[in-house]
Amino acid sequence: VHDAFKEAAMQNKLHISYVRAVLFDWLGIERNRSP
Repeated sequence: VHDAFKEAAMQNKLHISYVRAVLFDWLGIERNRSP
């Protein structure tokens, strides 16, 4: 059970970091595009 929880936590952390990276990338593009 502990391993499954740790694996889920790792995947969740990766998912959060991925979403954050995409979000910041999109925000950066939006900021650069606006005058």
